[in-house]
Amino acid sequence: MLPKTFSKAEQKKHWYLFIMGTAIDRRRQGLASELLVYVQDRARSDGRPLWLEATTEISRDLYLKHGFKTVGEVILGKGQVGPDGMPKKGGEGVVIWCMCWRP
Repeated sequence: MLPKTFSKAEQKKHWYLFIMGTAIDRRRQGLASELLVYVQDRARSDGRPLWLEATTEISRDLYLKHGFKTVGEVILGKGQVGPDGMPKKGGEGVVIWCMCWRP
């Protein structure tokens, strides 16, 4: 989906946010938001778009709150796993939301 979303120039210069997580006992303290604002400020100063894939509805909603746009969904393991990624015959699969942000 990235090539359908970003121009060739954006594809060459975008930043990819690969993994972000918060320890269970540190959640709901604004740490992820603080990190996102920092990365967005840096990307804005460099004129770079951001790309990521959200793997939970909670993370997707956090990114939406920070101005990311959902550009598509990918379903992994449909028919083989449940939404938690565990084996499940005829399972719904795991939804991943492809998201971007532009300065």
